[in-house]
Amino acid sequence: MCIKLPKISNKSKFLSKDIGDLFNGSLINVLGKALIIPSSFLLIPILTRNLYAEEYGAWSLIISSIGLILPFSGMGLSSALSRYGPSSGLEELRNAFSTLFTLKVITHLIIAFLLILFRNEFGRVFFGEQATISIYVGIILLFAALEPLYKRILKIRGKIIHFSLFEIWNNYSVIILAVVFATKGEL
Repeated sequence: MCIKLPKISNKSKFLSKDIGDLFNGSLINVLGKALIIPSSFLLIPILTRNLYAEEYGAWSLIISSIGLILPFSGMGLSSALSRYGPSSGLEELRNAFSTLFTLKVITHLIIAFLLILFRNEFGRVFFGEQATISIYVGIILLFAALEPLYKRILKIRGKIIHFSLFEIWNNYSVIILAVVFATKGEL
């Protein structure tokens, strides 16, 4: 009498591929995060060593203002994209992305325009009579507004390597710019 072994279906091949992809994506994500951690420890000494107390305070105020404005001005659009994006087809995802991108750009253009136009009023109320900080916040807001949307679309599409590389570039480009500005271009 011969014992028949169960036939292995093609599903197990797909399952092992999915587990392998999950492991590779997780490993890449962990490595990317590990490379980002030192950027915080590098940036603070560069800034505190090369900036006066007032300049460092202005820099902190700009970063804090951007951090406070972005959640309100973003209106949760990036989260909406990740919630409804995967359930739709590629064409619907493209349409949703372009619509959200356009809406987010218009919203941030309006906020940046208002910050720059009424810089004296915002400077008096929020920034201790420093109208230039209001201008810097408006300009940086335009660039900072698009980053979450781009990162979200990379996550939705499963582009883990691109996402990690973008995160690494994003963090270390700030350090490079800080070094260039702090040394006034004299490296």
